[in-house]
Amino acid sequence: MTGFLASVDFMYQQLGQHVQALPILGGPLLLLVGITVNRSLPAPAILNWSPFHVRANLALLPVRTRLWPLYVVALAAVIPGLALVEELAFRYPVHGLLTGVLLGGVAFGFAHLTSFVTLRMCLYLTVIGWLFVAVYLTWGFWAVVLLHASYNLAALGAVVTERLGWFRLGVRPERAAVAP
Repeated sequence: MTGFLASVDFMYQQLGQHVQALPILGGPLLLLVGITVNRSLPAPAILNWSPFHVRANLALLPVRTRLWPLYVVALAAVIPGLALVEELAFRYPVHGLLTGVLLGGVAFGFAHLTSFVTLRMCLYLTVIGWLFVAVYLTWGFWAVVLLHASYNLAALGAVVTERLGWFRLGVRPERAAVAP
């Protein structure tokens, strides 16, 4: 068996059929809860601070251009790989509560300042990181990779529906919440 096929086989053995639906369905549900809570909570002005006052995820700024459909397809194709890389960096080294809180949550949330999101988004992503740590410690690495990828793909879908004018979720492309 080739290396890639062996990896895929190992992933399914580790994940098991009984947990596959949770991470895949959990991402969109987690996003919906996040959007609902984010829209309902008032925030002090300091939480709207962002490096260089961009207040958007740099990865989503091309969604405002004429070629945005091509960009969205390309981004959707690489999101699972980006989720894998983030999980290797922020969850794989976690072996307990302290590293989970600090590395898997706080460092994960505030690392997203490099994509110029707001402080409010960093705090939200810190909480998301803690939930990802709980999934990682409970169901394992591949479950959290699936959850992360499904969350990011659902967020991209929310940005697309907002861009097309289908729904008004409050996830405008210029303030998009996906963090690939």
